[in-house]
Amino acid sequence: MEKIFGTTVRQDSLQRTGRNTWVLFFGLYTTAEGSTYEYRHTFNRRPTLDEIKAVINAQLSADADERKRNGFQWEGVPVRYDEEAERNITGLSVKIPRLGAAMFPLKFKLGDYPDGSPAFHYFADAEEFESFTDALMMFSQECYNKSWQEKAAIDWTKFENAL
Repeated sequence: MEKIFGTTVRQDSLQRTGRNTWVLFFGLYTTAEGSTYEYRHTFNRRPTLDEIKAVINAQLSADADERKRNGFQWEGVPVRYDEEAERNITGLSVKIPRLGAAMFPLKFKLGDYPDGSPAFHYFADAEEFESFTDALMMFSQECYNKSWQEKAAIDWTKFENAL
């Protein structure tokens, strides 16, 4: 789906705009800067309800993945939580019981600042690292819970009635 900025009214709908053109409108979101946008997707034929559901659900899942990947901060430091970071954090968490205090202090790259410079954090001890991983897991779960709630709240009849 494509983000279209400037919209101010949510208009979940499917509209026929040409002989073989159908436009799907979904959502109304606000960015951190305060601007608003909706999602649009153009079909070159009349879509089925299952196709509409697939497009919307895929976008909501992608949004949750993006929030999880780039939306968390630890003590003001941006955290990039991708597959590589997840493996690194899991690996370190597994080693803590075995190596204990010998691992700390631990310098860990959490992500990158907006200017591209690396964002590091020094973990003083296992408790601080565990607090970080707990907060990160809670944030990750919140991202997906929000997505699941949004998916459950969709009124599919708005799209079904347009078919």
